[in-house]
Amino acid sequence: MAGKRRTKKQQRELESIMQSAMVLLALSMYLMTGSFFIMLISVVMTVAGIIVFLLFRKMREREKLKRSGIETIDKMDGLQFEEYLAVLFKNHGYKTEVTKSSGDYGADLILKKDNTKTVVQAKRYKKNVGIKAVQEIHASKNYYKADEAWVVTNSDFTNPAKDLAKSNQVKLVNREALIDLIIAINSESSTSMAPQEVAMAETAKKEQQKQAMRSSVVIDAKCVVCDKYVSDKVKNHCLTNKKFNGEIYCFDHQKTVGSPRKQTV
Repeated sequence: MAGKRRTKKQQRELESIMQSAMVLLALSMYLMTGSFFIMLISVVMTVAGIIVFLLFRKMREREKLKRSGIETIDKMDGLQFEEYLAVLFKNHGYKTEVTKSSGDYGADLILKKDNTKTVVQAKRYKKNVGIKAVQEIHASKNYYKADEAWVVTNSDFTNPAKDLAKSNQVKLVNREALIDLIIAINSESSTSMAPQEVAMAETAKKEQQKQAMRSSVVIDAKCVVCDKYVSDKVKNHCLTNKKFNGEIYCFDHQKTVGSPRKQTV
């Protein structure tokens, strides 16, 4: 990912600066004291201080990644990522809407805040997001008559995508910016934005909706023979079929219609 490549580049630049600084320090100490021993001690102490600083910074970066839960986001599918972003932006004060998976015209989310409408394309990628995403969200901005257009990713963007976004006023939210958004909420609110918890909550919510649809039984729809509850579909089938004479039968007793009904004591 570009984020990792950029970090390595910065690391190489930092190492080059450190090497130059150490050489200058060594020369300065030797010229000032004329002592090779004092020069060596100064260099060793400087190196030790730099190592401590780098270790401390690395620990802070690891803690930041852990708090953000970005590694969990990396394992999400596209829909889970969209749902997570909807919750994240809601916690940032936006009214959020996840668009339909088909016919979304390039926008996965629609955000509203302070009379500003924003369309968002969510890209849960392992690679860099290319120019196509910028083109799609720019077209989506016109379609939805939005004020702003964003592309949000857990990765980074190619240089052509960055250039096109700049010329078309499309905001790019990369991995680092996304982490900052998550941590800002976790720091300011007692409500955790841990991605795993949000994803599990959204999954549980959808499962409850599915269960409700599966168990959509009409309370007063019972089989006239065995008093067994039947689904709305079975009830409608019986009521629209003249064979059953306006009565409701379960699937098993529909086969017995026309035969003499057994009397119960």
